Amino acid sequence: MRLYLAGKILGAILIASLFVSPDASEASVVGRAAARSAKRKIASSILRKDHVRDMGTQARPVTKDIKVYRYAHNKNDLKNGIAPNKHMTPNTHPGRLPRPETAQRQYGLPNKPKYRETVVIKEGQPVRHNKALAGERGRGELTSPKQIPKEQVVDIKRLPQ
Repeated sequence: MRLYLAGKILGAILIASLFVSPDASEASVVGRAAARSAKRKIASSILRKDHVRDMGTQARPVTKDIKVYRYAHNKNDLKNGIAPNKHMTPNTHPGRLPRPETAQRQYGLPNKPKYRETVVIKEGQPVRHNKALAGERGRGELTSPKQIPKEQVVDIKRLPQ
């Protein structure tokens, strides 16, 4: 009699657990949310370290006009110029536009960019030269402690999707 009741109770618990436990799709949603959260924490940690390092690097004036790229999500720089301490590539190079994933990987960007701006930094503009923290090995970056006027943003191209 006891075994019969134990079997009934165990069967009832198993059937109830099927209705209560999350299915595979719900579990994957929870897993994806946890992964996104971890990715955001890592990205904010890298950005914080990058900002602290940038503020500790001495800015030096550029000795001649140089062309650089800036990867962005919108075209606001064309209207307002580039705000102080925004990141740019250290130089330009010929060739086709990179895919957003490639630019993100190469320069350690937190999000995929939509546009590549070509900027001319005029002689005398102070800039900081640093390594791109989350970028590929050997990739550098520039920041300027002063605003770059909108007239120096000479071209904006949409990256291929």
